[in-house]
Amino acid sequence: MKKKRLEKIYIFGTGGLSRVVASIIENNNDFKIAGFIKDNSNTNLSNNTYSLQHFLKKFRNENIVIAIGENILRKNLYKLFKSNNFLFPNIISNSAIISANVKIGFGNIIMPNVVINTHSKINNFCILNTSSLLEHNCNLESYVNLSPSTVICGGCNLEEGVFVGANSTIIQYLNIENWSVIGAASIVLKKIKKNTLNIGSPTKTVKKINKNYKVFKTNL
Repeated sequence: MKKKRLEKIYIFGTGGLSRVVASIIENNNDFKIAGFIKDNSNTNLSNNTYSLQHFLKKFRNENIVIAIGENILRKNLYKLFKSNNFLFPNIISNSAIISANVKIGFGNIIMPNVVINTHSKINNFCILNTSSLLEHNCNLESYVNLSPSTVICGGCNLEEGVFVGANSTIIQYLNIENWSVIGAASIVLKKIKKNTLNIGSPTKTVKKINKNYKVFKTNL
């Protein structure tokens, strides 16, 4: 039997998230990983790791996955890449359970054991981490990040750039406004206002932030 020829794909990022994404791609056998891209000024870092500057000069029309956890960085990178006609396929684990009535945009990363129930919508460049649950009739705007084991109950709307920490729960029919951050192990019982940091069970607003607020303190 003739072996299937796989399309090439490049992964932006060389941290832990990129390694998880690489594992999903290898298990799915839909793409062949052709290299990694790193935001570095060097011309070429190795045989299969390219600096961002070098990659943008050399390549066009390639498949790319942006494996960066910071929501604002994903948005900025998309703006940079889209002018060169790159393609942004969804990377979805084979073990994810997704209803037939779910709508999914492009550039999303959906990890193992994620459950997305009926009539939910995911826009672009969202990350649904391992074992997160998105219940029925939910909407995720672009650049949302759900950390491992988060639970989003039915009918919720998460606006652009929302970050939800690990093991957090948002009860049904709430609106979480854009670029807000919910800390790990939080329980959200009421609407969250935009550009705020919220923690606790139930959550309390700690302070105002802006969309450049860094969730991760380490290099990605």
